[in-house]
Amino acid sequence: APFFKQPNPLSLSSLPMASVLIHPLLFSLLLLLHTSFSLLQTPEEFPPSVLLPISKDGPSGQYLAQIHHGNPLGLAHLVFDLGSPFVWTDCGSSRPTSLTCRSIQCSAATSASCPAASSAVAPPPCTLSLQNPVTGESASGELVEDGVVLALDDEGPIAAVDGFLLSCAPSILLKGLASGARGVLGFGRTRIGAPEQISHSFGYSKKFFLCLSSSNGMFFSGEGLNLDFSKSLIYTPLLNGDDYSINLKAIQIQNNKLSLGLPNKISQFGSIKVSTISRYSTMKSEIYRVFLRAFTMGAESQNLTLVQPVAPFGACFRS
Repeated sequence: APFFKQPNPLSLSSLPMASVLIHPLLFSLLLLLHTSFSLLQTPEEFPPSVLLPISKDGPSGQYLAQIHHGNPLGLAHLVFDLGSPFVWTDCGSSRPTSLTCRSIQCSAATSASCPAASSAVAPPPCTLSLQNPVTGESASGELVEDGVVLALDDEGPIAAVDGFLLSCAPSILLKGLASGARGVLGFGRTRIGAPEQISHSFGYSKKFFLCLSSSNGMFFSGEGLNLDFSKSLIYTPLLNGDDYSINLKAIQIQNNKLSLGLPNKISQFGSIKVSTISRYSTMKSEIYRVFLRAFTMGAESQNLTLVQPVAPFGACFRS
């Protein structure tokens, strides 16, 4: 059964958004999570698909998407993050609908306990622990329902949700985000993450296509994804969990497999976590030391010259 109320279409008149981090220059991510939903609206009321353009902020390297939300309807640029479990924004003067800690929406968002019921005292608001994915700073924010428009054309909203769940964060949490960003579009694999809400709101299958390049990208969900990608793409399954991770079986340098000296291990390296925040690939220290030693030996065998490293990298070479 749905864990939050089925949203209704909106119109402008009714509107009062061991791990290794891999940051790809170009990648496509297809998420397949099969769940059936009961739909309270007829299919013709849904847009056939949602296409969300994504841009890249040069100075910060962060990817940005934009939504419209609130009453009056306002534009918000949000940092696109696969690792954040919630959508959160600096709500400013907007007054979205608050939710209490006893609401079914709050139960879907957090496992935190709620004070015992009392007829004389109103239940407190539903609060979530929010995190800035860039700085790591945390703060509390209230879970709210708001009207959100994901796509607009000249005639008005074409992909809108009434009752979209997001959190209002204190403005101090914006520090470190790209210039002009008002929050984070959390695409984590949670019950109130953006993918879950989009697929449920419009009755789509629980899968999406994400393509990011060094300058821009796009998110797509809806019709047009009824393809067997396994026949046309090399792919690897996602691991179970709250993030987007894949199993790492080996690392090879000049066709030689790297060894950490850990016998009888199915995987010495753990998993790879796909990140849209990190600007370059990172490794755990114990893996990086072995990798750097092997890579330096391989570079020297190719007559590459070791030069003064440029932060934050530990080794740089001149060909």
